[in-house]
Amino acid sequence: MLKDLVPQSSTVTFGDHSFTVRGLTLDDMAALVVNHAEELKALFEGKMTLDQLALKSPTLASKLIAYACDEPDQVPAARRLPLSVQVAALSTIWGLTVFDEEAFVKQVRGLVFGIARFVALAGVPELPAEKARPTFKIGPGREVSQLP
Repeated sequence: MLKDLVPQSSTVTFGDHSFTVRGLTLDDMAALVVNHAEELKALFEGKMTLDQLALKSPTLASKLIAYACDEPDQVPAARRLPLSVQVAALSTIWGLTVFDEEAFVKQVRGLVFGIARFVALAGVPELPAEKARPTFKIGPGREVSQLP
């Protein structure tokens, strides 16, 4: 039964320290895609490796780790982890999150497309332009450049 399922988790150890991570959920991904759609898309499409993610988008890497630890408020603590520990944690999280990588990539693309289409149809106001956002095509001649 669904209520009896316990999500898989794994322990990341470094020195005398350790922390437990789990795979990311749809709720986690929905929260993260709002501000990190471009980086997540590159990761899911294989255009960025986990170590590149840690170097190019340390904020997202830290958020992924904090969310996978069920401590989304501890992004600053995740940011202070050594690079090699962050990459090991990200690799572990990825393995716990993605069981069928090809199917997962297709599903995430559909989710991002759906969010972009909803934003365009609902007329959701744009966020301040302090951070660049990706552009999503939602039909012939229609694009969305901002996500909520």
